[in-house]
Amino acid sequence: MLTQIIRAGRLDRSFYTNLLFDDYAVGNAVALVALLAAIPALLRSDFSIVVAASAAIYGLLWAGLTALAAWAVATRILGRDGRVPTTFRLTAFAHVALIPTIFIPLLAGLSPLLILGSLAWFFILMRVVAEVQFDLVGQETLQVAGAAVAVRFILLII
Repeated sequence: MLTQIIRAGRLDRSFYTNLLFDDYAVGNAVALVALLAAIPALLRSDFSIVVAASAAIYGLLWAGLTALAAWAVATRILGRDGRVPTTFRLTAFAHVALIPTIFIPLLAGLSPLLILGSLAWFFILMRVVAEVQFDLVGQETLQVAGAAVAVRFILLII
C-alpha cells in the first residue's frame, strides 16, 4: 500500500490507468481515506476510539461525495462514460494529496498554507483522474477537477 500511496502522489499516470482495471485496489483506497481522516483524531490528547471511528466514516463519506461530484460533471455535463465505483477508487487515491492536512492541529499557524497547498495538489491529481478515467483533455479536465476540489474544500472547512 505504501508504494501505491507514493505512486499516487507523484502523478504516475500509469498507476491511475492500472487502477481503472484493479477492482481489488478499492480496499486500499478505503483504508487510505479512512486512515487520513482518523489520524488527526488519533493525535488528539483526549483520544477516543469512537471519535477516530467517526472521523474515518466521515472521511469515507466525504471522499464519496468528492468522487460523486467529479463523476457527475464528467458523465452528466460532459457526456462521458464512467462508473461511480471506479471514480471513487481513483479519487480516493488522489486523497494522498491531503496528507499535509493531518498536521493542521500541530501546526495551527500554517493551516491556511497546508489547506491551500493540499487542495492545489489534489486539483492536479484530479486532473490526472479526469484524463485517465474519462479521456478528457484541456478545459474539460479543469471542470472535473474544479468540481472535486470545490466539494473537498467545502468539506474541509466544515
